Amino acid sequence: LLKQGSDVYLTTYNQGVLVVDSNFFIKTVVPFSADDNIYKLQVTGQEVWMLGHDKLFRFNKLTKALDKFTVADGLPRAEFKDFKWHNNQVYIATSLGLVKFDAGTAITGRVMPLLAINEVSVNGK
Repeated sequence: LLKQGSDVYLTTYNQGVLVVDSNFFIKTVVPFSADDNIYKLQVTGQEVWMLGHDKLFRFNKLTKALDKFTVADGLPRAEFKDFKWHNNQVYIATSLGLVKFDAGTAITGRVMPLLAINEVSVNGK
């Protein structure tokens, strides 16, 4: 639950994030899958930043675009506890420590390849 002006942002288990105005009208619905539990919210102008167990989300209220940031975008493999957006930086408290994430240059969909060395040979040996 987060109050921003006359709007109230609510996280739900099965309907994502709801934005309710002062007349109790649901203005915006941010859909999420069942495994994307959101438990922290922060509104920054036209964006809503949301924190899940191991993911960070950015929702643009104007375009309705939803971006998901994970380890593929440079976030650590850790449990996220809390976060704060400040001056286009997202500071995330994780089970491994504090992480700074640049929200302005973040690019979603980037996949970092996993490297597994199964065998090494030199001169055929």
